[in-house]
Amino acid sequence: AAQIDLPATGNYDGIDLMPQLLGGSEFKTRGPSFFYFNKFAGKKKAKINDKLTGVIHTGEWKLLLSHGLPKALYNIKNDIQEKENLVDKYPELVMKFKEQYAAWLSEPRQAYETVK
Repeated sequence: AAQIDLPATGNYDGIDLMPQLLGGSEFKTRGPSFFYFNKFAGKKKAKINDKLTGVIHTGEWKLLLSHGLPKALYNIKNDIQEKENLVDKYPELVMKFKEQYAAWLSEPRQAYETVK
């Protein structure tokens, strides 16, 4: 969409949504989707936080983590408004998703510059 060439050597963890946005193929994921937020990034007194706040979304499940700890598990197929927290009801899923999230966080990332 930005019409720029990306270096071939980059380790990019995103997917190209242009085919779907242009009305082409149906959206298909390559597996779980992961997101994280480091509120200390770019701060002068940055704290080392390897247990970032984040989300793993896989199939009909969504797990929210805060500082590495599971906070909420939702079945977004049956509970689109995310009202029923199932974290205590499905501890095996929570552990599985937490391990997947930790493995994803440990993967190398392409460095980027912060715009000031």
